Amino acid sequence: MKSLSDYRLSEKSAAVLEFPLTKLPDEYEPWNTIISILPELFRNGSLRNYVSEARLSQSESDACG
Repeated sequence: MKSLSDYRLSEKSAAVLEFPLTKLPDEYEPWNTIISILPELFRNGSLRNYVSEARLSQSESDACG
């Protein structure tokens, strides 16, 4: 039987990561950029356009459908 740690779970924090990432790996830099300006994109209503025009890797766009 696998342990909780095999699934990145803990008895202390359940499904919440004890040490979550603060930034995605470099290959996801376009997403890090979006995250860093997300409040502004929401305020000015440009989130959808910004994401549509962002240069995302092929594997990322495949995952989105």
